[in-house]
Amino acid sequence: MWRLCDAAAGIAIEIIVVDNGSTDGSVEFLASLPTVTLIANHNNVGFAAANNQGLSAAHAPFALLLNSDAFIGPSALARGVALLRDQPRVGLAGVRLLNLDGTLQAEHGVFPSLWHDIRASAGLDRVAMSRRSFW
Repeated sequence: MWRLCDAAAGIAIEIIVVDNGSTDGSVEFLASLPTVTLIANHNNVGFAAANNQGLSAAHAPFALLLNSDAFIGPSALARGVALLRDQPRVGLAGVRLLNLDGTLQAEHGVFPSLWHDIRASAGLDRVAMSRRSFW
């Protein structure tokens, strides 16, 4: 979460965290933060249902769905918001997913198939992705 705040420098943000039944003390920690809206589920309602809960509570004109194990690059949020503001016909934007070492993650939303698995195993998807421009 702290990296999110760093990445949002200069952007007014609303932080909504949906917790799916954690027992590690994170709910208590998040509840103590005045800038976080916490939705604490008693059990794991699933990824889609939790995202829908967060979106239902949101008031901002744009929403970012971010997993708890993800980090945002320093300019990604500003560039994404600028894109959405400059292109009002755009309703959804995706991002490039990178590993911690900066290499492209092989799984990036392609529908699973044998051909996809072969390309990913051979590294061909990285070659194709390096030629595209993402924010």
